[in-house]
Amino acid sequence: MSYCFKTDRESKRFWTVKTIFDQEKEIIFCGQADEDCLNGVIATIQEKADAVPSLINDEILLDRAAIEEQIGLITACADAAVGQAKQLVASYNACIV
Repeated sequence: MSYCFKTDRESKRFWTVKTIFDQEKEIIFCGQADEDCLNGVIATIQEKADAVPSLINDEILLDRAAIEEQIGLITACADAAVGQAKQLVASYNACIV
């Protein structure tokens, strides 16, 4: 993983986790003295926590798409190899006759 450039997927995951962590630290600063501050922090954590399943689903969909693309490439290469083998067999049979 490059630390200079993040993909959208990496960036989204990073900022969700970072935001939750930062908000947890904010709870310590708010303390129990300021209930509004504490409620705001809790709401932000809940919002980010609610986004986690969506991030996981996005990861799964992207991984499936990558696998399907690889299967397509492997199938195309295999089909091309079979086609070349058939041509070789046909030309070999023509030479023998």
